[in-house]
Amino acid sequence: MNLPFPIHTTGRVLNGEDKGAFIKIIVNEDDSFSILLTPDPTNPRIGFDDWVQDRYALIEYFKETGWIIEWLDHDHFSNP
Repeated sequence: MNLPFPIHTTGRVLNGEDKGAFIKIIVNEDDSFSILLTPDPTNPRIGFDDWVQDRYALIEYFKETGWIIEWLDHDHFSNP
């Protein structure tokens, strides 16, 4: 699966309305994707999540947001 961004890695949004939020993309069992976005990755329940059906929809999702993301070197998200 070639994507222009990493999966299961924490990133930080550097621009736009969600600037400063942490993001993580997760592959679901059915090969769909969940996108987690939160201001506090130690408590991801205070953020929101979104879902896309496949990798093509995921790429389009990121194009539409216009986000610039700094991908971080370790996972900052706590497990709920």
